[in-house]
Amino acid sequence: MSAAAERRNRLDLLASNGIRGVIHKASEGARYGDPTNRLRRQQIKQAVILYGSCHFDAGEVVIAQVDRFFKEAEPDETTWCSTSSGRA
Repeated sequence: MSAAAERRNRLDLLASNGIRGVIHKASEGARYGDPTNRLRRQQIKQAVILYGSCHFDAGEVVIAQVDRFFKEAEPDETTWCSTSSGRA
C-alpha cells in the first residue's frame, strides 16, 4: 500500500470513529507557512472530515501575520479559522 493510501485509510478510520474535524497549523508569524498544509487539507476534505486552519502569533506586525495566514490557509466557506498568541 502506498504512503498516500495509508494516510487516506487513517483519515477514514478517524471519520468512522466519530472524529468530525481536524485543525491543521497553516502559518506562524509573518514568514512561515506549513509546507504540508495544502496537501493535508485536500486529504482531510476527501475523507469527508471538516477542515480547520490555525495560525500561531509570533509577536510580529499583525497585518503581515494576517496576510500570511490567509495566503496559507486559503479559507473558503467550509474552513474554520483560529489564531493563538502563545501567551498566557
